[in-house]
Amino acid sequence: MVDSENLLLQSIAWDQDPDQVQTLLSHGADANSPDQEGRTPVMWAAMSGSPEILAVLLGFNADVNAKARDQRTALHVAAFSGYLAIVQMLVKKGASINAVDEEGVTPLMDASKDGHLEVMRLLLDGGADINTRDREGRTALVWAVTRSDSLEAIDYLVKAGGDVNAATLQQETPLMRAVLLGHRGKVEILLAAGAAPQAENMRGETALDIARNAGHADIIYLLQKTRDQA
Repeated sequence: MVDSENLLLQSIAWDQDPDQVQTLLSHGADANSPDQEGRTPVMWAAMSGSPEILAVLLGFNADVNAKARDQRTALHVAAFSGYLAIVQMLVKKGASINAVDEEGVTPLMDASKDGHLEVMRLLLDGGADINTRDREGRTALVWAVTRSDSLEAIDYLVKAGGDVNAATLQQETPLMRAVLLGHRGKVEILLAAGAAPQAENMRGETALDIARNAGHADIIYLLQKTRDQA
């Protein structure tokens, strides 16, 4: 009976029905019961973005640092989706700010992927390491430059101490990623913060080489101008 209640609890945590969650927990369902992927009801609540469900689960001592089989936590999930209220609740209850999943990704990196600025601020204020690298050597800034369209988020990471010259295992810098994308705004932010245009990747290419190969004329001009002024 308890096993079936636990399965139902996971489902209801996703469906956002706090009253049913309260009822199931009061009748013996386990607030920390994992599904086949190791995801607990707290993780399902984080995925659904429901502070109400999360509050009920926390009232029954749900573990905010439980990890799924891929080593992701509820904080990873909430940060990735930009659910600020969920992130606030988890951090207040002691969620590990610098938890890493099986790829070495932290909640800050997840928040940076889509430029969730307020979540990024909260995590950094809570002690997140801005220059931690995942298994591919990517920092939060590399992720933001690669995935996010938010120049504000990228500028924030730079000003908060993100290493603009931190290279991945392929020796790709944030500047190289921005150049490859052809995003002038990102390039300008990174250059203004001291990104090194002369750095080379594993193929011996500089940011200028990458711009030329991609045919990004405006960025070629910008890089050449920066080089000439050095």
